[in-house]
Amino acid sequence: MKLTGYDGCALYVRGYHRFSKAWYALDRECVQVMFGIYGINEGTKGEMSMNWEMISDKLVPRLKVYCDALEVLASFKDVIDYLGKFNNYDFTEEEFCTYLDDCGFIDITSYDMDIPRDIEYENQTNTWFKKQRETKLKRILGNE
Repeated sequence: MKLTGYDGCALYVRGYHRFSKAWYALDRECVQVMFGIYGINEGTKGEMSMNWEMISDKLVPRLKVYCDALEVLASFKDVIDYLGKFNNYDFTEEEFCTYLDDCGFIDITSYDMDIPRDIEYENQTNTWFKKQRETKLKRILGNE
């Protein structure tokens, strides 16, 4: 597992979410993996997504990076080198996540539902998801 270090009092790790596999996935056919640098007590340093889109009757991977994550992307030299080896190869979500695992990324997908069904979505969901991510990272790192 690669820890990216401390920034003030926050500990950051390289992690990913498999949205089509999460308990809250509305569309399991929409394959997306968000990956980036996540803080245990903070938000993210930056994240990006690998999306699989249907082109000519096959799922094709597409990297999507937001402008506030370009510095993080530049720090993922191992991921970029890996992707460069698969030019014109339509790797799967499973292959991509296996590679992220091999690079020390932490799977922080919420596979099981442990959220009350009656929460107020607009007011509490973002706070709840942040708390779940922090709890899972602490558990993985042995800080809970």
